[in-house]
Amino acid sequence: MDRLVKPGIVLILAMLAYHVMKGVQMTIPRIDPLLDRHILREVLLSDASSSSTNYVILCQDVNDDVSISSVFLDAYSTNDIPNTEFMVLDCTESINDVVDTDDVTTKPKTVAEYLNLNIGTYPTIFLSSPRLNLPHQVPNKHLKTGNMLLKVMQKLLIPSAVKLVSKRTLRESCLEKDTCLVLLHSKGDSKLATSSNTKEMMRALAARYEDDTSIGITYIDSDVHYLKHVEDIVLNVPDYVPSVPRMVLFQRAVGSGTTTTRLKSTVIPYPYDADINSSSSVEDLVQFITDNNNNNMTTMTTKLPQLPVLQIRTKKSTEQIRTKREKYRTRTRNNSKNNNKADTKLANDDVTNDKAERKAERDRRRTEHHKAHNLKEKTPEQLQQQEQNRRERMEQEARQWDVLDDDVIDGYDDITDDGSVEEEWLDVVSPEDGDEAEDVLDLD
Repeated sequence: MDRLVKPGIVLILAMLAYHVMKGVQMTIPRIDPLLDRHILREVLLSDASSSSTNYVILCQDVNDDVSISSVFLDAYSTNDIPNTEFMVLDCTESINDVVDTDDVTTKPKTVAEYLNLNIGTYPTIFLSSPRLNLPHQVPNKHLKTGNMLLKVMQKLLIPSAVKLVSKRTLRESCLEKDTCLVLLHSKGDSKLATSSNTKEMMRALAARYEDDTSIGITYIDSDVHYLKHVEDIVLNVPDYVPSVPRMVLFQRAVGSGTTTTRLKSTVIPYPYDADINSSSSVEDLVQFITDNNNNNMTTMTTKLPQLPVLQIRTKKSTEQIRTKREKYRTRTRNNSKNNNKADTKLANDDVTNDKAERKAERDRRRTEHHKAHNLKEKTPEQLQQQEQNRRERMEQEARQWDVLDDDVIDGYDDITDDGSVEEEWLDVVSPEDGDEAEDVLDLD
């Protein structure tokens, strides 16, 4: 009896699993080329103007009794991508009545032929989305598990930041854009994945600027690569610290990067005190990009003498970067001190040279006056004679104004030895004295 318990339990579980899978299969709709012509047209043409829905299509014959692929079902049950529909389609059906195939032959064209699908592999799954120019068949190597299929879907159907892994991707996806945001993320020693907040933030930014080809949203694994000519010489960019994310914004110089001019760029670091992992970072970064777009120069903007280059980070290169940054810091401090000394010396020179400048200004005006009135400069002898005449004239004027003894006012007899004047009060004659009233002295 006990020997029959375990097989019975296994049989019951198998039946439950069958009914569950059968129920899941029943919830996945099948596209009928005759009844669902508009859906089939959206799937085949990936027309963004008619729909924003993403489609995950499993090719399976309508008469095939084989159950739906477990990989497809696992991805369906764990899918978290919005606006995504999982559907089944017979890829051997004719589509001549659905789309213009430009086929003048009488042979009907099937879905597999129209999309160049390889239906010899199982399962045959392709993706259709407005983000894709054409429907894309998922390679068989990515169909081992439902999680692998889900990763392919996330990569192709969700806008995401571009990972910079080479000089070519750095140039094409970032430096040739008018504006490019680069996240320098680091896992550090913990070997943990980048925080979910950072991932969501970068996805939101990529979705925000998906249709703007002039703005690039990218990221670099700072544990593996570093930006030469940026991290080593631009002191505004924070030092590399494991597990601490950094962010910079590149701007292509106006008119550069054409057939006749070389590509030039500037860099602006994201503010030090900003929390990159905060929930409000998306709007903050959008404002940061907007404020610094169109080559608006700020105090944090640094013109790069050379284009950034993506290099492998090693212990040796990290030490070289640290040494070089310290050297630049020392040079900057010395230049600052020298500038302060120069400013002080210049202020002193301004005071010292003040008289000399005034004399030079007088000489300049004198020269202009002589030139305007056709005058000639006087010789030293003429100047000496002019000065002598001036002195004689002043002496003559002084003699004319000399006060003699007879002119001393009555009432002031003399001047004492100490320089004070001895004053005697005059007898003022009253008007009642008759004729002598005319001799009254008017003291006013």
